[in-house]
Amino acid sequence: MVSDNSGPIKSTTIYHHWETSILEIFNLNGESILQKEIPKNQIQTDLNVSTWQKGIYLFRLVHNNQNVAEQKVIIQ
Repeated sequence: MVSDNSGPIKSTTIYHHWETSILEIFNLNGESILQKEIPKNQIQTDLNVSTWQKGIYLFRLVHNNQNVAEQKVIIQ
């Protein structure tokens, strides 16, 4: 996934049937950039990355304290 930093990143997941999930975002230094709870039945999450520095970020989806998905995202 690549963003040109011009606006929100839109992501859709099949994990919306779980009671709740947590979206965690880290920079390459391992610093937490964002932690967002995603409630049940929320199929899409929009993030405005227009103020983020250019670089690579790690997006992680956590359910029941376990990583269930990871994706590197490049902000250009």
